[in-house]
Amino acid sequence: MKRASIFFFTLLLCTPFFGQDAGVFHFTSPLEGWADTIYIAYDQHKEEAFVRKNGVFDFTLPLQHVTTIDIADSNYGIKIDGDPKVDRFIAVPGEHLILNGGTAYSGSPFYEKYSAVLRLLANWGFMESAADSIKAYVKRHPDDEMSVVMLTDWRAYPLTVGEAQAAFATLSAAVRNGRMGTYFRNMMKLRTEQEKEQQQMGDTSGKLLQEGSAAPDFHLMDSEGKWRSLHDFRGKYVLLDFWGTWCAACQMALPELREFAARNSANTVVVSLACFDNERRWRASIAKNEMNWVNILVPESSDILNKYAISKFPTTVYISPEGKVIGIDYKLQ
Repeated sequence: MKRASIFFFTLLLCTPFFGQDAGVFHFTSPLEGWADTIYIAYDQHKEEAFVRKNGVFDFTLPLQHVTTIDIADSNYGIKIDGDPKVDRFIAVPGEHLILNGGTAYSGSPFYEKYSAVLRLLANWGFMESAADSIKAYVKRHPDDEMSVVMLTDWRAYPLTVGEAQAAFATLSAAVRNGRMGTYFRNMMKLRTEQEKEQQQMGDTSGKLLQEGSAAPDFHLMDSEGKWRSLHDFRGKYVLLDFWGTWCAACQMALPELREFAARNSANTVVVSLACFDNERRWRASIAKNEMNWVNILVPESSDILNKYAISKFPTTVYISPEGKVIGIDYKLQ
């Protein structure tokens, strides 16, 4: 599962992908069980809110390109009654999405196919064998935009950039040069840049952080508005957990982390540091997953990832009461 923890999905979801197919995206859904107001985030910093009318959420968005939309029924994860609800999907200009719950997408033909593809991905699971299934699907469907979904969707097991580009090259010219082709190329460009940065960080990780060395300090605000530094926890063991809501491997590790935090609460402080994340998704995840320990949303201006030479997610760093590094990628026990 080495590739499962590779840093493959950071701000890609909310990064704009410009194309030649501007139009209006239409969303319709009762979203049963959700609050009466939903909040959406797209194109990095654009946010809007919509109210349920006559039992249905129905809104349109003018889009210049294919993008990804996050929706939540809580403003920045703060919800008094029940757990926050969240979802994420591709928004395509000129298409109509009807969401009936879960991955039951319908509406225009694009979303009928989208729903079927997401069911396939769910059946394959997030494991290395799924990569072969994705490649086989793309090979069988060279004229289908859903092949691009297979190569880019956050639910899919991540192929390397080279593997994804090789598979994309086998698609028809119509798909490669169309709206989803532009989406694919921009995603791969960003991934290439990010993986290059990760490699540079990884090349120096042995020099920057070693077992027995002093753990670098930090000064960051937690989810409750308190400023936190590593020095604050001197005298206790500290587990730093570098993760993200976008990271499937991180999400899979949360139950074990929650058990570790409860079992060692007397002498260990757990600090989860969400990286490259959206505040709404982050707060919703804290509530949903009962992350009852110190949680920090790492700002873009912070240099903590460089200090700790983080090149993959999740990464855990275990620190002694004296502030020394005990282990990197520490096995929870």
